[in-house]
Amino acid sequence: DPNADRPSVQITYPAHEAGKEYVQMGGTITISGMANDDDGISAVYLQFDMNGDGEFENGVNITGCPYATSGEDNVLVDIPDGSGKKGILAHGTKSWYYTINVSQLQGLKYSDSNNKTLNVRAIAIEKDTDKAENDYLYSAWSDTLHISVNNDIPNYSNIKLKRFSTRPTESDLATKV
Repeated sequence: DPNADRPSVQITYPAHEAGKEYVQMGGTITISGMANDDDGISAVYLQFDMNGDGEFENGVNITGCPYATSGEDNVLVDIPDGSGKKGILAHGTKSWYYTINVSQLQGLKYSDSNNKTLNVRAIAIEKDTDKAENDYLYSAWSDTLHISVNNDIPNYSNIKLKRFSTRPTESDLATKV
């Protein structure tokens, strides 16, 4: 096992734009990814660099931040990797996600004169019932996702579906020549 039996984690969406080291987004963003381990995954945690200075906040700017879409989503907890670092628990395990509203973030639009971005990274904790909680293995940090916050681009966060009928009728299915 090349990971020495450690879990692995990656951020799959959003992805960096071709030829760029960042992705440009605005409004409400759902960050999603995958985690894998032969024993299973108990949790995935995210850390944020909310001001683009390259340092992931260890609770300084996250607790009570206005950027989460609900009050329960931004609860800061200890990451059980023995580091003493804090993070936000993502929803799900092997397939996970977290939704954040970045519309209030300022100064994180990448340009030639400003290279600050919202930075996000993830870590996965294995699920192994044969081990004590403090013996769990954890992944390396994922590659960092760099988000250039641009609130001027269109934001399609409310999708509406309209149902026209409960089932097709014979006239709906008839082919007209």
